[in-house]
Amino acid sequence: MANDIIQIGCKIEMRAVDKRSFSAMESEPELYISQFLQWTDTNVASIAIPSFKGHLVPLRVDDVYELQFVTRGGLYRCRGQIVKRTKSAGNIATADVKIISALEKYQRRQFYRMNCIMSMNYSVLTEVQKELYKEKKKCLSLEQKLLIEKKLENQEMEFQKAVVLDISGGGMRFNSAVQQETGDICLLQPALPEVVRKRIPFLFGRIISSRRIPNRDPIAFDNRVEFVEISPSEQEQIITYIFKEERDKRKREAELK
Repeated sequence: MANDIIQIGCKIEMRAVDKRSFSAMESEPELYISQFLQWTDTNVASIAIPSFKGHLVPLRVDDVYELQFVTRGGLYRCRGQIVKRTKSAGNIATADVKIISALEKYQRRQFYRMNCIMSMNYSVLTEVQKELYKEKKKCLSLEQKLLIEKKLENQEMEFQKAVVLDISGGGMRFNSAVQQETGDICLLQPALPEVVRKRIPFLFGRIISSRRIPNRDPIAFDNRVEFVEISPSEQEQIITYIFKEERDKRKREAELK
């Protein structure tokens, strides 16, 4: 199937997943642009090694990347593992990438991102904790909710403090004193207005990047998350909140003129 969808010359957006390669690229952009060259095997793609500031990105063997293929039929994404670095006949630096997950069509949505300063508590979840919180979200009766809360009390959870720097309907960026693993699923409790918190007491987010902030004392990390397990109504609540904040801000600015 992938051989029919991914054609020679299509653009590839690459994002580091492997912790080792991710940490090594703190000062580099989180997204790299490459190009698909050919299939060397059923599930092995030959790609051009991307460059940054005139230098080739160090794609190391066994490192794992999130790959997004920009094709005529839309966006497709999967995970790939670097298996070999080489040079093509035209002396072009290339890498062989083994596809290690299903190729899925992806509909990228763009959301307006609002800058802010907002306190937040968050915790990295285990699968058990995630499922319990999902159940809690769906609970309709107080009895069920209390039962799940009792189960959660028996779970060891460590909450970290953070500061949200921007938020959108699709995710947020926050600073923390702890570096997280790419792919971690977190329970997020931002200090949204009470009227919003009543409808959205918590959110789920997947860490897509976590990088040390240079020259910061004490040491701090910049984290980006995308919301997961978010319902259309919750997303609409966040978007409505953002637009209201922006309208109020413009109104205040107009009154000062």
